[in-house]
Amino acid sequence: MDSQPLINVINELCVKNGITINKLCTLSGLTQSTVDTIIKGKSKNPRISTLLVIADYFNVSLDYLVGRSDNPKRI
Repeated sequence: MDSQPLINVINELCVKNGITINKLCTLSGLTQSTVDTIIKGKSKNPRISTLLVIADYFNVSLDYLVGRSDNPKRI
């Protein structure tokens, strides 16, 4: 999996929502190390459960989060 679209979307969503990556971790319940691993591109295949937590936090679809769709709305 190319992690760059995922990294870009997470960063964009944080900026759009006025939060830092650290705040995302605190508010979503994910550990800082888990999210840092994704953001730094070290995690080539993040767990679906982790991606779902992030997508749910931002109320976007999983496809949008990973860069497979331009539509953030969930179906």
